[in-house]
Amino acid sequence: MKCDMIRDLLPGYIDGLTCETSNMAIEEHLRECRECRKYFEAMKKEMMSERYVVKMKKEVQEEIQPFKKIQKEMRKRAIIVALTVLLTVGILGCIYEGLYGSGIQAKAEDVEITYEKVNGVVRFNFLATDDAKYIDVLGGACETGENGKDIFKWNRIQPVLWRISPFGKQKEPGHWGFLFLDEDTIMDRNGKTSELSGDEVLEIEFADGTKEIKIKDLYTEIGMQQLK
Repeated sequence: MKCDMIRDLLPGYIDGLTCETSNMAIEEHLRECRECRKYFEAMKKEMMSERYVVKMKKEVQEEIQPFKKIQKEMRKRAIIVALTVLLTVGILGCIYEGLYGSGIQAKAEDVEITYEKVNGVVRFNFLATDDAKYIDVLGGACETGENGKDIFKWNRIQPVLWRISPFGKQKEPGHWGFLFLDEDTIMDRNGKTSELSGDEVLEIEFADGTKEIKIKDLYTEIGMQQLK
């Protein structure tokens, strides 16, 4: 057999794919042909080297495969932890907002009212009967005046009950009051002076009913008794 034919058969011979007859012919030729023998040795070395590289790549892939699974599992767990944290924060935020982010109209039993009068200024404070809560006082209604400014109904108020936030500062008690210029004249919270006929009342709107107190009586001890 010619050299070029032998050389074409060598890859199959190295891989053990040639038949017995071809093997005998190839081996006989290699014993007699020095050039083909060198070619065979070089080819075998090259093919072995390529196979070694492929084998190493395969082994490396097999070795790192468990680490890839671990890395994938850790990434999945990190995502789950992050989502859990976000969900927990969201739920806690909703709970916090529900507990401390909004107030409710107080009932009469939720409020203790104290009264003081100094130099014509009458002030009464609204204290929560529960130490974990506080009272804020809102004007019951407002209307827009001729100048476009809001005017509060100074004689109608609404105590609002709030929970004290564990992270917030201690709240001052809600309060309301009037400035008596004399027994029959007051300056209301809008800065307007009003003459009292004796029929004007202060309306305190609780969730379970409205308490009315004659404003003129707030100038004397009678008003203090009515607030209790």
